Amino acid sequence: MSTDPHGTPGPATRTTRGDWIPSLLWTFAVLGGVVALVLPRGAADEGMARSLSTVWVTLLLLAAAFALAPVRTKSARDWVRWRAAWTSAWLLFGVHCVVSILGPLGGSVSAMFDTPLVSSPGFNLLLSAWWTVDVALAWVVADPTESRRAVHVQRSGLLVLLWIAFLVASVVQGTTTARFLGGAVGTAALAALAL
Repeated sequence: MSTDPHGTPGPATRTTRGDWIPSLLWTFAVLGGVVALVLPRGAADEGMARSLSTVWVTLLLLAAAFALAPVRTKSARDWVRWRAAWTSAWLLFGVHCVVSILGPLGGSVSAMFDTPLVSSPGFNLLLSAWWTVDVALAWVVADPTESRRAVHVQRSGLLVLLWIAFLVASVVQGTTTARFLGGAVGTAALAALAL
């Protein structure tokens, strides 16, 4: 593995030739996002349908990120795979937030505090901001061995909180599809930890 004197991965560890999984995740994120935005056309409530379909794609990408989380520090290849899944899920979650604000919430961010559609809006905003900072750290502090303890500790905490938040939102409060996908996310995370 190529690293500079500070332990930061060099160009040889940032990209892994022949590894198709990150490309597949990025492609799925783009195509999944487009389909999630276009598919609900003609639905009785297009805004709500778009909100649901974008969070479903997010759940699928989160399942991949949670499954890869325990091995993300094992090698540069695992790091690149995990970072692609983590960033893709974050991007689609951002699309979900925008679509939800413009659709079911009528373009008002403050409306999320007055609707039963959003559980724990303050916590959700805090978690979204934390996730945004962590995605930036995953790209700026690109150290697959995560020798920076503070980054590792905060990321582990975020992974646990996101897992709980998405599991509760999908399994307890979600539609049948969301319950299934939330169960898949929960199972992927638990299976990855067991391995």
